[in-house]
This record gives sequence, C-alpha cells and structure tokens, in this order.
Amino acid sequence: MYSDSTFDAILSSVRDKLLRSIDELAPETCVITINPDAAALPVSQELYCTVSPTSGSFDEPLFDGGGREQTTLEGGIVVKCFSMLQLDQPNQDSVMLIDRSRGVLRKLHEILAALAGYMPASEDSQKTLTRNPLIPATYAFSHDGRRWGAVEVVFRLSFDWDLSASPGAIV
Repeated sequence: MYSDSTFDAILSSVRDKLLRSIDELAPETCVITINPDAAALPVSQELYCTVSPTSGSFDEPLFDGGGREQTTLEGGIVVKCFSMLQLDQPNQDSVMLIDRSRGVLRKLHEILAALAGYMPASEDSQKTLTRNPLIPATYAFSHDGRRWGAVEVVFRLSFDWDLSASPGAIV
C-alpha cells in the first residue's frame, strides 16, 4: 500500500537498504548529505558512500487536480560510492575499476542490485513511500588523482509529499 511520505523517510530507507546490501558499509561510512562530493572522506576507510537528494520539480497537473493532498515531487536520489585505496600505477585505473572487492565497477553492480526497482518503505514495512520503484537514470565515474575513485548513480524518484507531517530529523 502506498502512502504520502516525507523526503527524510525516503533517504533513510535508501541508506538502510544500502547498509543491508553492501557488506563493507557501516553507519559511519554511509551518510546522508546534501552534496555527495562535500562529505568529509575518511582516509582510514576503504569504502565510503553518500546518499543525497537531487533538485527536482513538482507535478503541476497533479497539484491542480488534488491541491495540497497531491504535492507530487519528481526528483532523484544520488548514491556516490568512493573507493579510497589507490593501488594502480600513475595514469592507470585498472585496479580502481575492476578489482573484485574494491573496484568501482563492482560497487556500481552492488548499488544497482540493491536499489534498482527498490520501493522505499516505512520502518514498519507496511507502506511504500514512493509512487514508483527507484529507477536508475544516470551514472558517472570520477577520481581525485591517486586519492580515490568513485561511481555515482542517480535514481529517479516520484512521491507525494505529506505536508501534514512534521519535517522530522535525521540523526
């Protein structure tokens, strides 16, 4: 059953799903942040992941038909996974890309396996929080010289914002 929701509940559900799905992640290495690139990267960790909202829009025709009860957000969620160990020679990225445990291609697979088609649900798992499952939209690779390599995946998100609920706080 679908219910109106709040953005914080959806972000928390996505983070929790990643923590359950990717063994190397822990609460201190999988964080919710506004800017996936601005999070402080811990140098002592091999893997670090951020969950961030994208900018979006509101579906005007749905709002026109349903008013406050139909405040439908069309946006996305960015999941960015950083691999912190650089084992490649200068100007090469083969280990960073294809290593079986730390390679960013492996992390892309794990993120997609965890979240493609995932329906974020309330903590009691009785109600889904989004109109549709998370749909992979884009991905990109990046690196910072010899410090880290990363993969970033954007998932499309559509949900009806519950304006009667208090905004809540992520702890």
